[in-house]
Amino acid sequence: MEDLKEIRNQINKIDEEIIKLLEKRFDLSKKVRAYKISHNKKIYDPKREREILKKIKEESPEYGEYFLPIFQEIMDQSKNLQKEEEKYGLLGKSLAHSYSKIIHEKIAFYDYQYFEKKEEELDYFFERKDFKGINVTIPYKKTVMKYLDFVSKKAEKIGAVNTIVNKNGKLYGYNTDYYGFSYNLRKNKINVKDKKCLILGKGASSKTVIQVLKDEGAKKIVFLSRKYKPYFKDVKDYFDFEIIINTTPVGMYPNNGKYLKEIKLDDFKNLEAVVDLIYNPYMTKIIACAKEKNIKYATGFDMLLAQAVKASELFLDKKIDESLIEKIKKSIYKEKINIALIGMPAVGKTSLGKILAKNMNRKLVDIDLEFVKKYGNIEEFFNKYGEDEFRRKESEIIKEISKKTSLIISCGGGVVERKENYYFLKENSLIVEVKRNLENLETEGRPISKKYNLFDLYKKRKKLYDSFKDFEVENNNLLECAKEIEVKFYENIDN
Repeated sequence: MEDLKEIRNQINKIDEEIIKLLEKRFDLSKKVRAYKISHNKKIYDPKREREILKKIKEESPEYGEYFLPIFQEIMDQSKNLQKEEEKYGLLGKSLAHSYSKIIHEKIAFYDYQYFEKKEEELDYFFERKDFKGINVTIPYKKTVMKYLDFVSKKAEKIGAVNTIVNKNGKLYGYNTDYYGFSYNLRKNKINVKDKKCLILGKGASSKTVIQVLKDEGAKKIVFLSRKYKPYFKDVKDYFDFEIIINTTPVGMYPNNGKYLKEIKLDDFKNLEAVVDLIYNPYMTKIIACAKEKNIKYATGFDMLLAQAVKASELFLDKKIDESLIEKIKKSIYKEKINIALIGMPAVGKTSLGKILAKNMNRKLVDIDLEFVKKYGNIEEFFNKYGEDEFRRKESEIIKEISKKTSLIISCGGGVVERKENYYFLKENSLIVEVKRNLENLETEGRPISKKYNLFDLYKKRKKLYDSFKDFEVENNNLLECAKEIEVKFYENIDN
């Protein structure tokens, strides 16, 4: 019989071999992860995991059932190692409004996280260098430059870095916002060559904008700001300018609907295009105004997507086809853009909303029901406070609801009575007018029907509905109409 000590020695040797083999296995796992990321493949493959476990059980009838939990743990730890090996993310002070995680995880199959840091935490963050690649947002685009070993010429010229790559412990800084803004102009066919360009704001983002404008041959560039001359109040001196670019955070989530009161597009007689760097909401008030006036415009979302794709190229050291930018945009819009239903009372907005919410796996928000939750019975409120107060309260509800995304919003028939509701709804919604033969509408018990004849009411509102809507549908059959809305919604995004 073998000596116990000898048996234990043999076990120890086997354990040493197992450790060496596990080290090799984990090293190979890292290579698999790197390969899959560079070839845009999903890192986790549950099918292969199941096949491995099945094979282990079959090849060892005697011990297979004991091996299964061991190998499951090995694979679980391998996945944990892969997650820790290369961290990607966004560095900033407040990131609740960010879409970066959604975008980057659509560009490539890597985990992307948010690093919310106070300025006093940056020293430790960069001392650890516990990341493979990060994007940088306000207010740290200039601050981070002191931590870098290398800064690209373009980023140095602009004086701001928004992308950092960790290459074997050395930190390399780049500015992909330059590419993002340039792409935004090109994609939306905004030509700045020989044009007078007015930049609103003088923060870090404006530095990128001015560099692109200079490189693309702008004739004249002027900044307006609150702190430095010329001020926003001096805008009258620049009414002949042709391009307006907003680089301020005015109107950015959660302060949706805010607007630089000094800037009125009607004052600019030669205005050709408006650009806003804000991407949340999708359409700020200044952009909605431009759209309304048939002025060429560009939102901040195209810039955000383009700079993210360029940053991902730097993270992965590979070229990514530019067509991916538009594909990701459409994908996110289809998931996030609201459908807001407007139209006369009793045309079926709520019923259609319920069907759409179910078919599209979205939440339905009925503005009338939200009003009842907050202020009680609508008819009683009408009688006590009057229509004007009702409309004011209704607008407050629409303003808050419109900040959200992925909703079906059923609006009251009179939502179009207040112009501000258009700007609230357009922030994150496509607006659909639901129509129906007026003779088939049942309005009994509705407060507004006691004040107006239905045909007179429609005559009063028709132009308003036309000015609000992105498209219209005729509701002769609920199921067919809901399907038509869904089809047209996707067509609008694809076009």
